[in-house]
Amino acid sequence: MLTAKTTINASPIEIFQYWEDTESWYLWNGNLLNFSLPHGFSYGSKGWLVGPSGRRWRFSLVHFDYPNSFTAEFAVPFGRLLVQTHFRIWQGQTEVTIESRFTGLLTSFYKRFYGYRIQVLMRSTLDDLKQAAEQGLNPGQAARTKGTIRPRSGAANERHSDHTASTSVRTAVG
Repeated sequence: MLTAKTTINASPIEIFQYWEDTESWYLWNGNLLNFSLPHGFSYGSKGWLVGPSGRRWRFSLVHFDYPNSFTAEFAVPFGRLLVQTHFRIWQGQTEVTIESRFTGLLTSFYKRFYGYRIQVLMRSTLDDLKQAAEQGLNPGQAARTKGTIRPRSGAANERHSDHTASTSVRTAVG
């Protein structure tokens, strides 16, 4: 299992809002190049995303326990990648943990081949989420404003403008 943790000075509900407001994912997650989650961030929703590798990953939200945790399941040949995100109050802050694990016939191959990249993406996603939450990016207003936590690349801006009709999502896998 691959694990990344951070502590954020915000409540679990406030942090969960960043995941729920999929239109703001481009504003706080620097790894996301493109994505679609047509039915929003809720149990059973299905979509896809493209991370820094340029690979398109299909996923489903298979567990949803607001505001404590959620799990995304990514399809891989002969298996799956489960990405679980947990929120818990710890010393007046929220500890956010992302755990990823492969299942299926090629588990050891996938962990060896993708493990380091997934670990880096999880860490980066948590760093971006912490920065957004602690600097006060309001996820409900982020999609309606031009302000960003940090500038996106021109390619990311183009990809986002091509998908304004679909709801967007960002997760820890690229």
